[in-house]
Amino acid sequence: MIDAAVSKTDDPSTPSLTFRALLLGGIFSAVLAFVNVYYWFRSNPITLGIPVVQLLSLPAGWILSFVLLTRQFNTFGIRWSLNPGPFSTKEHVLISVMANASTGVAYALDIVVVRRFWIGQPTYTSSFKMFGYITVKQGLMLTKDQKLGYYMRVPPRHFSICQVLGTVVAVFVQLGRHLLADGNCQGYLYRRRGVLFYSTMVLWGDISPERQFSGKYQSLYYMFFVGVALPIPFWLLQRRYSKSIWRHVNISAMLTYIEYMPNSHTNNFVMFTLFCFIFNFLLMKYRYAWWSKYNFALTAALDSRVGWKQKSLPTEQDVVQRCYAAAQLSYCSQLGSLHVVYADLQVLVHSDATMAKTKTPHV
Repeated sequence: MIDAAVSKTDDPSTPSLTFRALLLGGIFSAVLAFVNVYYWFRSNPITLGIPVVQLLSLPAGWILSFVLLTRQFNTFGIRWSLNPGPFSTKEHVLISVMANASTGVAYALDIVVVRRFWIGQPTYTSSFKMFGYITVKQGLMLTKDQKLGYYMRVPPRHFSICQVLGTVVAVFVQLGRHLLADGNCQGYLYRRRGVLFYSTMVLWGDISPERQFSGKYQSLYYMFFVGVALPIPFWLLQRRYSKSIWRHVNISAMLTYIEYMPNSHTNNFVMFTLFCFIFNFLLMKYRYAWWSKYNFALTAALDSRVGWKQKSLPTEQDVVQRCYAAAQLSYCSQLGSLHVVYADLQVLVHSDATMAKTKTPHV
């Protein structure tokens, strides 16, 4: 794939870090950061990704190459121009990389939301976890982007500059969008990711790992052995029957799919499974010509339709405000796990206090 998409020769004089790349990269970074955070607070969030930027930035770059002035400027001994020539592939790559740094919603925004509406709760442990997680994740993402720059013959310094600029723009835009959001606590409470993050803070901050894997939760230890042993029989079946249906079974992918269940609605998995079975199995197997020609266009059309319609769809907050029963049902269903956690936490704290009172002092 890389051999077919990447040129085997490189022209070092091709412009990469230009005014056009920084302008378009900054605009798309701000727009994607704002839109993704806007949808993040809805009950069925969607995310606009890099394919949107790649499609829109290419004609935008061509237009700027004809509109901008070709005059050169001298700033502190550095000569530069608004329009150094035709729009290049390297500029297109840098725009995509800069926007890619702002597509995902900042992981720390969960802590900002939770601290705003659950003041005084255990957020310090999650803050420490957030810094550790983000350090590793951002390091992996930066390394992955640098690999793309290596294949596309883009200078590593230009790549690093665009990554930092895209991240800085996303931070201010996403935090500003959050501050401008509706201050109604119930609206944030119905957001599944915020509730999920809060329950995680209770588990790791109040109960702590020491108590989480003891008592009635001690059976969770056995899942480590299940995770290690489960792929082995399927691997043996694949080696024994290499042409059978077992070669399509991937336990790692199936278990990874479960990770998204707490943060999603039930209808998400039903529609995912149904559409994938119809279009990526039945049509690909029996109508391969149609599938290879229209399937990816259909995917883009479905995503675009959802993104266009999402703005007019009511949020879960709008729905429950019109129905008191629905409000109570939604509230109880989303906080049911938290009530169980609190009950267990109170039992643990009470038992520790009782043991501390009845413990015989050491002489």
